[in-house]
Amino acid sequence: MLRHVRGALYLREGISPQGYHALSLVRLDDAERDLFLERFQLPERAESVEPLDLDITLTETQLEAASIEITQQLRFLDDTAYIGNLATTAADGTIETSMVHVLSDARIVVGDLAAGRVHYRGITPATLRERWDAWRQAQSGRVSTDADNGLNAHPELLTTPVVAGDDAS
Repeated sequence: MLRHVRGALYLREGISPQGYHALSLVRLDDAERDLFLERFQLPERAESVEPLDLDITLTETQLEAASIEITQQLRFLDDTAYIGNLATTAADGTIETSMVHVLSDARIVVGDLAAGRVHYRGITPATLRERWDAWRQAQSGRVSTDADNGLNAHPELLTTPVVAGDDAS
């Protein structure tokens, strides 16, 4: 999870399988993008496989009914070796949620959730990188819009020394 802190700094929170939380201050550079991709546990051959020929949008009602036709179109779910969730918040506060399925043959399927529908489509690792880059580009506006937040709103906290034993502290 990445949370904007201030300027170009983000707080990355990672949670281990044992439930331990690791916190790091990071910048949204290429190394952070590589770590983002690493979290999806993509096999090495993922870069060279063709994306799954899949492009289907289903409503919640269709998914609940699970007709034979729909079940046939969702057979990739049986082949999912790893699933990751991706949620991003846009500048206007809207949240975009996706499920990223990594199949046992190294292909990737993303299911984008919106307005009671899920849109499944085959993608490549390049598509995940493009998604990261677009999100990172959208975050660049935060550097200038947060000038009144945090310590910038209280510059005296940056310039007033605190002395141990000082009655004013």
